Amino acid sequence: MNLSIAVVTKDGTETSIRALRSACGVEDALLINNGCCPEHTRAVRDALPAVRMIDLCPSRGLAHCWNLGMIYAAHEHVIIANDDIELEDGWRVTLEAALQEHDHVTMAYPTNRWGCFATSKAVVRELGWFDECFVGLYYEDEDWWLRLQEAGKRVTPVDVARHDSALRTADRLGHGTVLDLDPAANEAAFYAKWQSPPGDRPPLSMKEAGGRRVSRRRPERKWHIHEGVWNG
Repeated sequence: MNLSIAVVTKDGTETSIRALRSACGVEDALLINNGCCPEHTRAVRDALPAVRMIDLCPSRGLAHCWNLGMIYAAHEHVIIANDDIELEDGWRVTLEAALQEHDHVTMAYPTNRWGCFATSKAVVRELGWFDECFVGLYYEDEDWWLRLQEAGKRVTPVDVARHDSALRTADRLGHGTVLDLDPAANEAAFYAKWQSPPGDRPPLSMKEAGGRRVSRRRPERKWHIHEGVWNG
C-alpha cells in the first residue's frame, strides 16, 4: 500500500520537521503551510528538500487545509496530521492493517486522536469535501465524524502517533504566531447543520459520545477552484 502524508502547520518549524521525519519511508510527503512566516518555510525546505509544500497566505481554516491535502496527495490512502504529532516505531504495519479493514482510522493519542487520521480519496469522493464553513479551528472534526457515522463507514482508532504540543508552543512563541480561532462561530455553524430527533437533546459531539442519532439541516458547503486538480 502506497501512502501520502499531509502535515498542516502554522509556524511549527521544529514540529513540522519532527512529524515528517517520523514518517520515514512514506512514499509521498506534503507540508501545508497555513499562513506561515517566510523564516519557517525556509527552515523546513532546508531540512527536508524532498517534501512538497503548499504555502497559504493568508491562512485558511483547517478544513480547507485538509481538502488541499486530499487533492494534492499522490496516493489513494492519505494521512492528515497536525504538526505536533510524531509517528511511533512500527506505525506503518499497524496502520496498513487497519486501513485494509476500515474506511477511516484515527491515530493520535493520548488526548487528540483527530490530530492525526488516515482515510482514502474514495471515502472523500463519496462523502464530499471537508466542510469549509468551519473557519479557523474547531468542529470540522466533529462534523466529519458525524458524516462518517451517517454514511455507515467503518472507523477505528489505533495508537501509532503520539500527540505532544509542547514543542509547537515554543515554535509559535519564537515566531510570534497568532492563531485564527473562532470557536463560537464554528459551534454555531455545527449546531446549524446538525440537529437531533424531535424531543431529543441537541446532537452530541464526537468528544462526548459517538453513535447518537442526528439529522441534517444543510448539506456540505461546496468547494471551489482546486477541485479541477482533483478531477483532472
